[in-house]
Amino acid sequence: MRRRRKRINWFWVIVLIIAIFAVTYFNRYVAPEILTPFVDPPTPTRMPESLISEAEELFEQGKLLQSITAYEEAIRSRPDDPSAYIAMARVQVFIGQYEEAQASAENALLLNPNNSMAHAVRAWSLDFLGEYLAAEAAIKACLGEISRLENEFSLYRAGSALNRLNAAGQLTAPSHDMRRLLQLCRQYCDLSQGAFDPSIQPLWQLYAEHFVNHPDDLAGPSPDAIRAVQQHIDYRRIAIGAEAIHLEPGMALTLNGIAQGYITDRVADLLRARGWSDVLLNLGEIRALPGRPWSVALPGRVATLDLTNAAVATSAGAG
Repeated sequence: MRRRRKRINWFWVIVLIIAIFAVTYFNRYVAPEILTPFVDPPTPTRMPESLISEAEELFEQGKLLQSITAYEEAIRSRPDDPSAYIAMARVQVFIGQYEEAQASAENALLLNPNNSMAHAVRAWSLDFLGEYLAAEAAIKACLGEISRLENEFSLYRAGSALNRLNAAGQLTAPSHDMRRLLQLCRQYCDLSQGAFDPSIQPLWQLYAEHFVNHPDDLAGPSPDAIRAVQQHIDYRRIAIGAEAIHLEPGMALTLNGIAQGYITDRVADLLRARGWSDVLLNLGEIRALPGRPWSVALPGRVATLDLTNAAVATSAGAG
């Protein structure tokens, strides 16, 4: 007896086909867009070449810090590429990161010990680092010398040698610098026939006290007070000796008209002894070391003065 074949139920066939299509569509287009809880979404990565190109463009634009950041990202993306380390080291030298540049060049050499460019950039960074350290040492030496001489000549430092001399009328065991500067003062006093005189301090003090106590009296101290003080002004009455310096009663000195220049010359001597040239000093007095000429001008003036191995000073409201 033959069995009767079941008829195909086309409704369920169509439903099954639609279900298969829906599952396929979901897996291909919907599921990849669903974020899994507590799992960070994948971050699109950039090719190292793209980052290096960006770093080079930033360097050309003068954006050096941003250029270094781009090189760092390129290195993280491809840490075995010595060229990225070398390029970053070059930028680090330009912004004064000499130690960092040395480290970057040495990282490149770890990857390729025979890379001539890495050796060159490392030597470049070490050269700048050496000059930086030498400059830092020279500046510290100059600042130390300035402080030492201010302790000798300053009227504004309590306990300076000059203030002790003015207070006591004598200074025992004066330093070589104090004796030398007072001897220079005497030479310039003679040359100017007394127009320059460091013993004028009592007159300065008289005027300063007058205007502190009588700010509205623009006429200044009385003629009698001026004449009384003038009796104590005479550079020839300064006794300069190796063991002591003596002032007559009522006398006092100011070195404000010469000490700045003396200190500037001492700092110039220090720098020159360390091999420095092409340097312009401005410590209130302007001094150019041997080397390139420097153009100096007063504010708002057209005329300039070229200085090389020379000094210039001004004394005016515009200077």
